[in-house]
Amino acid sequence: MTEISSTRPAYFRTEDRPAARYAPLTPWLLIGIGLGGLIDGIVFHEILQWHNMLSHAVPPTDADRLRFNVLADGLFHAGAWLVTALGLLLLWRSVRSGRSNTTTPGAFGALLGGLGLFNLTEGFVNHHLLELHNVREVADPTEWNLGFLVVAGILPLMLGALLRQRAMYPRTPEPVARNLVPMQEPTLRAEAQRPAAGGVHLVQILLPLFTRGGQPIDPRAFDNVKNELTTRFGGMAAYTRSPAEGRWLGRASRETDDIAVLEVQCDEIDPVWWERYRHRLEGIFGQQAIIVRAAPVRLL
Repeated sequence: MTEISSTRPAYFRTEDRPAARYAPLTPWLLIGIGLGGLIDGIVFHEILQWHNMLSHAVPPTDADRLRFNVLADGLFHAGAWLVTALGLLLLWRSVRSGRSNTTTPGAFGALLGGLGLFNLTEGFVNHHLLELHNVREVADPTEWNLGFLVVAGILPLMLGALLRQRAMYPRTPEPVARNLVPMQEPTLRAEAQRPAAGGVHLVQILLPLFTRGGQPIDPRAFDNVKNELTTRFGGMAAYTRSPAEGRWLGRASRETDDIAVLEVQCDEIDPVWWERYRHRLEGIFGQQAIIVRAAPVRLL
């Protein structure tokens, strides 16, 4: 989501700092896949010496066959290293451009997912489909091969998917019933009952309804934000039934965004908290920038 207005309060300025701080999937997935290959080669091929890359198809029973297996191991390790290096390069570019953060649970989830995906694919293809080698070259390797698929493949993949899901849609505590305010447009009577304090501010959050790829954003993301704001500020208003339209220039053509507007009222502005919260929203909604603006309110 991009700028709708050229003006923004000073405590929300981010011109000298990248905006979006989320964990991209592709770099971490590639790093997990590459690390899976390196761990497999180092632990099972070299330290434990349970198998080589072709130890079942070409058993290393003499020096020539052993050299052939060592060559296959080296090519396998080189491929794993290249995949890891590619993932690190993409991650470096993403962090440098400000589109990602390297220390989020979503990043660790993507890495675990890549590790599990590699082990699951490698185990199915090499152990069962092509029968190039077994986890351990014993008389009956079935239990070892199946155990590897479950422990090293399925479990990390499921755990990574769970961490990724929680990072995208973090769980928030249920708001206290006495603080609940209907999440609709505020009525004049409700506004009139608020104390006419001189320090009241109206904070607006402009959230996109669609990703940059044109896909609708999961409604649970909006529900989580509503619950968080209600819990922290005792109430909020959400304008979601008739979404606003944002327009901007500066590119090849004029573009538009469908947005929902969320509002809260607070007596004081905490710039540090709002900046961190905005960064988190940019990660959850996958945006380069989300507008958060505040203005003093005079209650009539």
